[in-house]
Amino acid sequence: MKNLLLSFSNFDYHFARFICKLCKTDNQNLFLSAALTTQALRDGHVCCNLEEHARQQFQTTVGPITLPDSSQLIEEIRSFPVIGAPGQYCPLILENSRLYLYRYWNYEQKLAQSILSRTGQKNEIVYDENAALIRSLSQPSTDNETDWQTASAIVSLLNPFTVICGGPGTGKTTTAAKVLLLLKMCLKKNLRIALAAPTGKAAARLSDSIQKVLASLDVSDELKKAIPSQTHTIHRLLGTIPLSPGFRHNSSSPLPYDIILVDEASMIDLALMSKLIDAVPQKSRLIMLGDRDQLSSVEAGAVIGDICDTGNTHQFTVKQSEILKQLLPGFNEPGNPHEPPLADCIVSLRKSYRFDESSGIGTLSRAVNRGDINEVSEILDSSKYDDCIRKPLPSEHNLKNALKTSVMEFFRPLCTEKDPLTALNQLGRFKILCAARQGPYGVNSINSAVINILRSSGLIPRESDLFHGLPLLINANDYALDLYNGDSGVIIPEQKSSGVYRAVFKNPETTVKSFQVAQLRSWEIAYALTVHKSQGSEYEHIILILPPVPIPVLSRELVYTALTRARKSVEIWSSDSILEKAVLSRTVRRSGLRDKLWGFQ
Repeated sequence: MKNLLLSFSNFDYHFARFICKLCKTDNQNLFLSAALTTQALRDGHVCCNLEEHARQQFQTTVGPITLPDSSQLIEEIRSFPVIGAPGQYCPLILENSRLYLYRYWNYEQKLAQSILSRTGQKNEIVYDENAALIRSLSQPSTDNETDWQTASAIVSLLNPFTVICGGPGTGKTTTAAKVLLLLKMCLKKNLRIALAAPTGKAAARLSDSIQKVLASLDVSDELKKAIPSQTHTIHRLLGTIPLSPGFRHNSSSPLPYDIILVDEASMIDLALMSKLIDAVPQKSRLIMLGDRDQLSSVEAGAVIGDICDTGNTHQFTVKQSEILKQLLPGFNEPGNPHEPPLADCIVSLRKSYRFDESSGIGTLSRAVNRGDINEVSEILDSSKYDDCIRKPLPSEHNLKNALKTSVMEFFRPLCTEKDPLTALNQLGRFKILCAARQGPYGVNSINSAVINILRSSGLIPRESDLFHGLPLLINANDYALDLYNGDSGVIIPEQKSSGVYRAVFKNPETTVKSFQVAQLRSWEIAYALTVHKSQGSEYEHIILILPPVPIPVLSRELVYTALTRARKSVEIWSSDSILEKAVLSRTVRRSGLRDKLWGFQ
């Protein structure tokens, strides 16, 4: 019997008591329904699906309690005034079998309405004038395959809302540059463009990548200058209000831009996505880039997955397919007359320019994404690929010895490198990724093990917590210092002062900024990171360490995200059973957004 009562937090318990107190009742079913709702939110779900808890038994100090079947439970709790129907203003909202906190039902409802209001309205294209411009951005193909990057640009031109999905190396940033150039060329007006991402690190990478792509394209300098180099975090774009969950920009005070392009959209939770789209003017274009197969946001929701209806395949409508056939050579995808308008707003980039068919990392990540554990095992056990291997998880006693070779190869140079830019570039060579922060195989323990290895080798002092070559990661945005959550830096000594250290970070233009360590508000040691923290980053070589026992965060998405951080090689340290459990476990986050968007109500 699953004893969920033991897993309720103090907040769940006291919230449920408060709900019952409002109704002046001790009804156990209302109490458990309320507690399950806040517990679901804590676990990343937007709502609690009461059908999943039908006839579930809970242990209490006075004996077991069993919930009734779902229809009886729903009928019973909807009679209480704290439970409202959709559209009512009550602490809890019951929609079919889904029970929400009002705030999250409202976020979901507003987001769905805003997205649907932007679908089904095709922007007019002057075919004769713009066909040549579109073809100028297309990549030549020898096998008559579709150039999905240019197709994405056309879809963004046609629709006011577009989601461009693709795994690492599929050219999402190149596509973003093409989208912006095509919109600028075809619309022939002074466009106000905003570029944004969930974290400062992702925003800086977006800016750097787009400028590199623009430099490689054969277009005029005037066009290139029309694409902004400045990027924002979403919070900064919307304008944070101290001590408030709201933003300065919203539907009453919308963002002053014609085009808003957002990268790393899979990292955006429901609340932030709802507030972002609420602030986008109805006549503006919103373009989102992301990988729907990566880990979902830390907070509640799997928004991009729900928008893209992950797990199901969709086609464009007949109308949009015909337009693409006229404008894009090689496009021959048939249209589907039964697709809803939202299907025209979703584009998937299908060709990987980083991982070809001979790449072990690419082949392995695709197998993990399909949940094909047999192929995963064949790839890792085969001698065909030398860029991805599996090693048995070492015992706690032998962990330091197992890490030593990689630590000395990749982290030792940091301890002596005096040039700040060279040291910062060195950070991109290697990273240890963990599933969790705590535990003997978590980030904290691995960071301590690396430090002990370096100390035992005489490379860093024994008596200091700060030392030459210590990698760090910023945990909170600091607009005064122009440092953002996710920024990577390294500690180096001041040349003129013995025993004084500074933290250095890379600017987008490959220059370096330097600060006294005391100036940094919140940071952590970063020899090892959680897979969640690694999102938006890339490293040449990676070791992925999975724990010896199952933990809730183990999932297919976690393994896929970790693998696709690597450019050259990846080692997986895990038992066969734990890796199998992770690959076969798909993250499912409860919400009603997918049903609202795709008409499954």
